Amino acid sequence: MTRNGEPRSRAQGRPLRGLGARPIRGQLAMSDLAPDEFIPLTLDRLVPAENLLGLLASIANVLRSDGVNDERTRYQETVKLLLARYCDEWDAAVTPSRVLKLQEYPGGDPGFLERVRGVYKGAARHYRRAKSLFSPRALPGLDERTLRLIVRLIQGYRLTSASNETMQQVFQSFAPALFKRSLDQYFTPNTLSEAMVGMAGVGPGDKVADPAMGTADLLTAALGQCGSDVAPRVFGIDVDSQARELAVVNMILNRDGDSTLLSGDSIAQHALWAGAMDVVVCNPPFGARSLERRAPVLAQYDLGYRWVQDAPAAPWVRTDEVRSDQQLGILFIERAWKMLAENGRLAIILPEGYLCTPSYGYVRQWIVDHMQVLSLIELPRRVFVKSDADLRSNILVARRVDPERLARLKAQNYPIYAALVRKVGFTMGARGSVPTVQRDPLTGAEIRDAANRPVRDDDFERVRDDFRKFHERCASPLENSWIGARFCDVAGHASLDMKPRRLMPKALANSRRIVAQGGFRLEQVADVVSETIDILENGGPSHPRRLVEGLNIRAVEGTVHPQPAAPSWQIAGRKSRLVYRLRDRDIIVGLVRPERRNIGLLLDGGPDLVGSVDGLAVVRVKPSAAKRYPQEWLFAALRSEACRLQLWTESGGTSYGKLTLDHIRNILIPVWTRREVAATARTVTAWAAAVQEAARLWQQVGTAEDRVPIVNSSPLGLAPDGTGDDD
Repeated sequence: MTRNGEPRSRAQGRPLRGLGARPIRGQLAMSDLAPDEFIPLTLDRLVPAENLLGLLASIANVLRSDGVNDERTRYQETVKLLLARYCDEWDAAVTPSRVLKLQEYPGGDPGFLERVRGVYKGAARHYRRAKSLFSPRALPGLDERTLRLIVRLIQGYRLTSASNETMQQVFQSFAPALFKRSLDQYFTPNTLSEAMVGMAGVGPGDKVADPAMGTADLLTAALGQCGSDVAPRVFGIDVDSQARELAVVNMILNRDGDSTLLSGDSIAQHALWAGAMDVVVCNPPFGARSLERRAPVLAQYDLGYRWVQDAPAAPWVRTDEVRSDQQLGILFIERAWKMLAENGRLAIILPEGYLCTPSYGYVRQWIVDHMQVLSLIELPRRVFVKSDADLRSNILVARRVDPERLARLKAQNYPIYAALVRKVGFTMGARGSVPTVQRDPLTGAEIRDAANRPVRDDDFERVRDDFRKFHERCASPLENSWIGARFCDVAGHASLDMKPRRLMPKALANSRRIVAQGGFRLEQVADVVSETIDILENGGPSHPRRLVEGLNIRAVEGTVHPQPAAPSWQIAGRKSRLVYRLRDRDIIVGLVRPERRNIGLLLDGGPDLVGSVDGLAVVRVKPSAAKRYPQEWLFAALRSEACRLQLWTESGGTSYGKLTLDHIRNILIPVWTRREVAATARTVTAWAAAVQEAARLWQQVGTAEDRVPIVNSSPLGLAPDGTGDDD
């Protein structure tokens, strides 16, 4: 290689012009070389395409310079060139000394066009499924001069050596222009796809399927992990025919021309590939807008029926009544299971609500009744923000086993691996994803691997390695040294809660320690207020009130700062006419984002104070327990790490984590000695007095107008009352 990266002629030791990704006009061509300087390119003389995206950008520049101004045409011709080169390299791989056809020979090369057209025809036959690429014209759609220029750019590089990640970047760059369609609704990040395939344990001999493949990102990850020999055993289907076309191109760019990718309704075709797959990977559509309403289809699924409970903590039981509709995301759990062979593995992305919300308890009941849960991984809330899905989601990894074996595994209290992913290897912005790399904590310099490539900054590799170690260590369910979650931690929960953070070893150890030490539930000593008043009837619509919401809790200071007084009708119109009546020393718990330690003590006894029922809970020690457990002590106890960890791990939902009143009632309070309780209560009382004195002094600084926000004119507050902009 020369210093600038151009391949050398092995015969002459001089660079062969026209082989690099360098440009174009005025460049010396092969035809300008003397015959004794020319050595035809064979596969073993090619160099890896280390910057394939840069090479393709150079091709785009050539096409623009030669008057190819339509973006779709540029991308279509570029992808056709890539696929033609794939075929050329594969043919050459059979006989490494075979001369590549996609190159320009010296002396004008009069056979160039005919030779290149032959390669394109072969590629069109090989990739006949990619109708959008090679139809209506299988041959190059460029004039000979332009074709020679772009062939010169690629002819010295081995394109089949590009990584799976690089080809995914190529696909995501080209596909929107080729199909005039955004990929956002199909997008599954590469790092996530690789992690799911790795945890599902896809092996070279496995048959792999995705029943909601979208653009086949998960299936291309399977190809990248197991090599091209798995291609004939890769299956996918999607109801969107355009998505199927995208998937075909995606798989082809990842050097696969043999996978079975179908356009069809896999929920309706419930028997397709039944019991045939070793692995199913899936990122299904989910949400209240993705519904199945066809009764005959719903009747083919257990989860298409209505389920009931005899009591709040009793098992869910399926009735014979078919539902009027069901979310597709729920049906895809069962659809994937139907495709699995005995001992087949499933890796599926699910919204957190399916794994923790009480109303979805029947979904979790079906899961634990039909599969061995292997792993639960919590993903960052914004991991799918590019797909306009700003929600909290999780990976469920499970195995289909026969009922008798599953019963034995449950009796043996089988182990479950749980983990949290916070770094995903790219910035999570709606405008696109930018890769993030590991940096030296002292200097900020990029950390690079042995091949001098930046090391991606994500948690997935750690999770995959830890899961592999867990799988090896816990091959026997009777492994007693496992300190993490077990089946009983799901089955023993009142609502079969399967949130990964609740099943983390630290969270479980915290709860187990409190129970072992004789801790008790909060509801044994305190009430979580449920009684409300109607502020429009109680005092009238014009009566001024000071409202407290979750955002009025100062998380760090532990104080509560009510909003300025407003007429009751205004509060009712903005929030709700039903509110809590508050009093001095109430413990106020914010229901949203409990990890922020949003617990405050109300130090105000005004009769005009009310609390929002939507965003907070009000806790008061029972009169019968107040002497042993003062309100001030309970405030400190709830703010302790032991209680805060429970509040965070119990919270759930598909967006921000949110608590319910029952979550708070069931919080386990650690045991304190009487002396510790009394000392803590005295300290909190002294702190509260100091805060109230500071507030009294603050009231003497300036005027009342100085201490309220400017509301009737956002910029300056200069508009007369009632005429300004209230935004």
